Amino acid sequence: MNNPQPVPTHSNVSVTPELQWDIEQFLYAEARLLDNREFEKWYELLADEIHYYMPARSFVYEDQVREGFSAGFGGSNFDDDKERMGHRVRKLLTGRDHIERPHSMLRHHVSNVQIEPLDAADTYRVRSYFIVTRLRHTRFKDIYSGERTDVLRRATSPLGWEIVKREIILDETTMLGGGIGFFF
Repeated sequence: MNNPQPVPTHSNVSVTPELQWDIEQFLYAEARLLDNREFEKWYELLADEIHYYMPARSFVYEDQVREGFSAGFGGSNFDDDKERMGHRVRKLLTGRDHIERPHSMLRHHVSNVQIEPLDAADTYRVRSYFIVTRLRHTRFKDIYSGERTDVLRRATSPLGWEIVKREIILDETTMLGGGIGFFF
């Protein structure tokens, strides 16, 4: 059996199978922390300069884009830094988040992981697809799908990486499941 060859990236720097595996394992472990409501451990994975961002999407016809209207984004659902993320974590842990009372049952799925080395040492842009299912009040099931673009950096965190930036793009423009009190 041949050894797998490194996957070339746009920057002519290779992503080795070991690096691919390491980052995927980090993303899977992160998903498990969120599913198990281990928010304090998850918070430790966030870099001090974290930017956690989910733009609000709207449906725009192609001719409207040509006429100068927004290309489908306007405002944001989340535009948080480390301090704001800390408030959100504390709110969930103390039960003061009315959206998540009682606690939802969550399942985070991550796939299609693509890695691109950045100029800074041990820092990578990681694109992945996600599906988050949420069961609320034992009878309401919401499904959120989309794409995340993360900037990950090697760190001394418990999982060996930290999240410097996360941009979440939902596939849907209207969130039929109501408010979002969880993390992607």
